[in-house]
Amino acid sequence: EVCGGFVQTFTEAGGTVDPSQQLWNPLGSTDLGTYVTQLQGFAPDAVFALEVGASVADFLGNWSDFGLKDQIPLIGGEVLMDVSNIRNVPPEQVVGLISSGHWAEGLDAPATQDFVAAFDEATGNLPSYYAAATWTAAQYISETLEVTEGDISDREAALEVMKGLELDTPFGPSVLDDYGNPIYDIYIREVVERDDGRVWNSVVDTFEDVDQF
Repeated sequence: EVCGGFVQTFTEAGGTVDPSQQLWNPLGSTDLGTYVTQLQGFAPDAVFALEVGASVADFLGNWSDFGLKDQIPLIGGEVLMDVSNIRNVPPEQVVGLISSGHWAEGLDAPATQDFVAAFDEATGNLPSYYAAATWTAAQYISETLEVTEGDISDREAALEVMKGLELDTPFGPSVLDDYGNPIYDIYIREVVERDDGRVWNSVVDTFEDVDQF
């Protein structure tokens, strides 16, 4: 879905994607060297990619080992550069890589950095997208309970309260659209190495108030 959305938006804006150069590896693949060599053979202007789980480290490792990190711009979908994945690979494989997403643990905003500090203190790790999403979901529930004074017996009324909330979350400002989907700022992020030697996603540009459409 992420790659398909990129292709649709990129081509609608005038870009060109050769259908024969779209590669779809099975989910959970852990030997992506053959896919990376195919990408190398295509000699594209850039590559947009998304992997999840163990596939991330394998893809990024192959991308670096084949020398493509300094040859072909790589644009990552959000979780390709999620800190839960990139904390497990050598910094030289990821520093400088660009991705987009609605979570950036390096965002210079009080709500974000307060959450990052609290999570780091409690777990010894920088928080991932998944941690921020779970926290934000709990924030929506907590605020709804606060407004309704704990009375959610009228389900529809409680949902209307939730839809009307305007929250300052670790993601940034958050509201829900008429369909209950979040409207978020979307960040262009660059992986940088912190002073403590750990890597995280730093914000280089922001698109404000992006809805599902």
